[in-house]
Amino acid sequence: MPAGLTVWAAGVTGHPALAHVAAERDRLGRLVTRATMQLKEHPDVYGAGDAVTIEDNAGASIPIIPAALAQARLAAENIVAELQGRSLGTIHFAPQGMLVSLGERDAVVEVLGLRFSGYAAWLFWNALHLVKLVGFRKQLQVALDWGMAQIFPRDSTIMRPVSRCPVCGRHAAPRTRERDAA
Repeated sequence: MPAGLTVWAAGVTGHPALAHVAAERDRLGRLVTRATMQLKEHPDVYGAGDAVTIEDNAGASIPIIPAALAQARLAAENIVAELQGRSLGTIHFAPQGMLVSLGERDAVVEVLGLRFSGYAAWLFWNALHLVKLVGFRKQLQVALDWGMAQIFPRDSTIMRPVSRCPVCGRHAAPRTRERDAA
């Protein structure tokens, strides 16, 4: 469908499983935490990812995987620090860039102030994706799959009308506009 502008407005909201938690929430229903990833009203409870928003730190509340990973890492480190009687760390997250795959052989990349798109961006996105995969075997498997897809594009099957039943051998009824519309 041709379009001059496409808008996705699904949004990120708090998970319904957290509805019973008596704590401050933002307008999207996410729990509000301190920069230490502790809930404001319950410092013994830690949160991270799409379930929370960080008070006075909008940059660290971006609903993207790197931000969620940084939050989870800090929450885990702070739990250990609390158990050992050490001081807690605070979240410091700055996105290093954005990568969006737009489908086969097309992407948009903004990394370290550089912006580019098209096939080169798609190759960059794939290379970074490969590096992030866990284990050499999985990296090799995905790289080979992508390489094969470049050499042998997706198969498409041509559907032809059946003139004879493959089971009983009888001729199929002739196609009519009324039958096709049904």
